[in-house]
Amino acid sequence: MFLDKLKDFPENRIVIIITIIAFILGILISQFIMAPIEAELKGSTGYGVIEFDEEPNLIKKKILSAFTGGRRNAEEQRKLGGQPEVCMVYKLMEFSFEDDDTVLSERYTRCITGKMLCGQCKKEVAEKVLNFVDNHNKTKKNMISLAKKLLSHKN
Repeated sequence: MFLDKLKDFPENRIVIIITIIAFILGILISQFIMAPIEAELKGSTGYGVIEFDEEPNLIKKKILSAFTGGRRNAEEQRKLGGQPEVCMVYKLMEFSFEDDDTVLSERYTRCITGKMLCGQCKKEVAEKVLNFVDNHNKTKKNMISLAKKLLSHKN
């Protein structure tokens, strides 16, 4: 039934509709990937979920208070290195916010060698997440506007 209606649409509208559907599916899939991270991100802070419609300050606060694989103090971390295998901030980068394996590998190495402390890592990740959320919300706003125009247009 739905496919029968699509044949009456001009080709460019079909492309737009498919783009919107792909965008929505991307959001849904990311929720399933992020679920295990969210459970551990919550830890003792009570901040288990980063929602894209939250205030940027709250998103930043959640990331800055997330569990990491850091040591008891900076001196010990510089000496022994961090533990990215158990770090929720590193997992955010690994699964959702860093596509470049080389950049991720460099972050891993800086962590385990003690060249990067958890506070610095959290600040970098928070900025990257906030940029992503800002771009996502701008795109979402444009897509919603476009979808409303398409749905209100009569052939």
